[in-house]
Amino acid sequence: MELDHLVAQIARAEAELDIDNIEAQSEAEAAERQAQQSAEEAGLTEKPLVSPREITPKLKQAFRQGKLVFI
Repeated sequence: MELDHLVAQIARAEAELDIDNIEAQSEAEAAERQAQQSAEEAGLTEKPLVSPREITPKLKQAFRQGKLVFI
C-alpha cells in the first residue's frame, strides 16, 4: 500500500514535469487509482475531503457579533 502511494507520487511528479505528455498523465492516474484501491483493500482509506463552506454575509455578521461578546 505504501509502495503504491510512493509510485503514484513519483508518477504524478513526472507527469507534472511534462503536462503535455498524455502517456505520463495516464500513468499517473493509473498509479493513483492503484494506490487508492490498495488502501481500500487494506482498510486504510482516508475520508474524502469536505469542501469548505461558503462564507456568506450572514455568517460574517454572526462572527462579528460573536466576536463582540468576547471583547
